[in-house]
Amino acid sequence: MILKGNQRAGGIQLARHLMNVTDNEHVSVHEMRGFIADDLHGAFNEAYAISRGTKCQQFLFSLSLNPPENEIVPIEVFEKAITDIEQKMGLIDQPRALVFHEKEGRRYAHCVWSRIDADQMKAINLPHYKLKLKDISRELYLEHGWKMPRGLMNSADRVPVNSTRSSGALALVGCPGLWADWLGCVIQSIAFPTSLSQANLENVLRDILTNRLGSGPVN
Repeated sequence: MILKGNQRAGGIQLARHLMNVTDNEHVSVHEMRGFIADDLHGAFNEAYAISRGTKCQQFLFSLSLNPPENEIVPIEVFEKAITDIEQKMGLIDQPRALVFHEKEGRRYAHCVWSRIDADQMKAINLPHYKLKLKDISRELYLEHGWKMPRGLMNSADRVPVNSTRSSGALALVGCPGLWADWLGCVIQSIAFPTSLSQANLENVLRDILTNRLGSGPVN
């Protein structure tokens, strides 16, 4: 599933957005953990009040979990994903709220954590959280056998689709010998930048493909 997170303030606006029943057929607050209040407005106000004792302004971490289209994902899968995210983000035992939205038969989830460690009165740092979420998202697609969006694939697994070079790029896929020749040219262009211009590099690739595959000119 696609995971999108951000550090933010504006708890009242966020609570209003999450409880929006106009754009969703069904909204349910599935879990409230670590808050005195039993509603989103009160919970996010608590987080804000505690954050006032620190220098942190973006005291919330908001995450959306969007499952693949046409997939009906059980609540347990969302819960496990959120637990994994907590562990990798360093948000274990932090106050959180979990909300489910349903629209046109599809279930989405939103989870919001307080970033403020109330015992130490400081915000939990979330370095590289976008990269971490992307890695977790990729793991979820692989674990559940969902069709992975191209943007989540590792670069080595992608098939280049540049229209002006697609035939040459596709010919390289699955041909280690061609990759070796091509990489040799790239290394030469780096070591001796004046010896191979970009145009010359592309011409060499065409020659490699023609000689190795006998496929004729590559456009």
